[in-house]
Amino acid sequence: MLRGITLIVPLVTYPYLIRVLGSEKYGLVMWAWSIVNFFILFINFGFDLSVTKYVSIHRKDKEKLSEIISTTMATKFVLFLVAFFFFLILLLNVPKMTQNRELFFWTFALTLGEAMMPIWYFQGIEKMKYTAMITSFVKIGFTVFVFLIIKNQEDYLKVPILYALASVISAIFAYYFIFIKDKNRLIKPKIENIIIYIKDSVALFLSSSVSVLKDSLLIVFIENFIGLSAVAYFDIVQKFINILITPFHIVATVLFPHLSKTKDFTLLKKIMGATTLVTLAFVGLVWIFDVQITHLLYGKFNEQIQQLLKIMVFAIIFANLASLLGTDGLVVAGRNRKLFVASLTGAIAFLMILSLLWLLHDTTLAMIAFVVILTYLIDAILRWYFLKGLIW
Repeated sequence: MLRGITLIVPLVTYPYLIRVLGSEKYGLVMWAWSIVNFFILFINFGFDLSVTKYVSIHRKDKEKLSEIISTTMATKFVLFLVAFFFFLILLLNVPKMTQNRELFFWTFALTLGEAMMPIWYFQGIEKMKYTAMITSFVKIGFTVFVFLIIKNQEDYLKVPILYALASVISAIFAYYFIFIKDKNRLIKPKIENIIIYIKDSVALFLSSSVSVLKDSLLIVFIENFIGLSAVAYFDIVQKFINILITPFHIVATVLFPHLSKTKDFTLLKKIMGATTLVTLAFVGLVWIFDVQITHLLYGKFNEQIQQLLKIMVFAIIFANLASLLGTDGLVVAGRNRKLFVASLTGAIAFLMILSLLWLLHDTTLAMIAFVVILTYLIDAILRWYFLKGLIW
């Protein structure tokens, strides 16, 4: 129920923001966000999976748990400093970023909370209700402030500021649970442990970075060849699809610590079958109520958004399968490199098809949506292939 609140909030805020800011300013904000997302990914460095396994295994050992927490926090701080250094280089040398330096600066502030949020701890001890409570409380507060503070196009800078504050407050509450409620403590991290954690997470980071880089390049591609309004249309549909995908990602997240301990791949197959049926039902509902959903997202009917919605909704089928096969399949089986190969191959196919569209001058939003669906499908098929012989 608490997690449901976090799914409803975007349905309220995004349509309001696109109406108040206009498609151009909204598209500009989302363009900056897509670039900063890669820095968030770098600071996370795949720890949400690799460190979760350590926490799950040593959850009863307070001393070891404190060591894991301290090492992870120290590593992320180092990664944050590296990310900030490269961000400053881009900010000073890329003309479009320099022209919007205030927007990019405040958008980068999102990394403070988003990347430092210790989801890996709560996943590992299998108490995700704490993060759900924190996220729900902060997002409800954020929603109220969006309507109170953002009133016109000139307020576009306040969007990343509000999001940054919300993410930092969430992280502070999370660490309160870790150190005050659960009585863990900070200890001096060892350099060798930091190196081990980074090595263990390299393949996971590369797998995730391929996906995020692909999404970021897509936004940059749309902005350059179609326009900022198209960025806004694509982003709002993508966010709606992500809302539909979220429940299935929650299933994968909740299963991960259990499967890490039990290696019960029979359960994984049952979950894949059940969730696939649910995703098919979601697709049917979106096709039936496409006009009403378009009105909900944009405030009025928009044919481009409706068309995008009917194509992009198929992504939830393949995204669900790819998530389960990756997180609960390949990672649990210790095949992190195979996960990277699958993600990289899908990304290469994505870039090749996108380049072909550019050469053929067929860069419409509908065609880009088809490319996204095809990429999800290729990724899911490859992950299934790399698990062949282990669970079927």
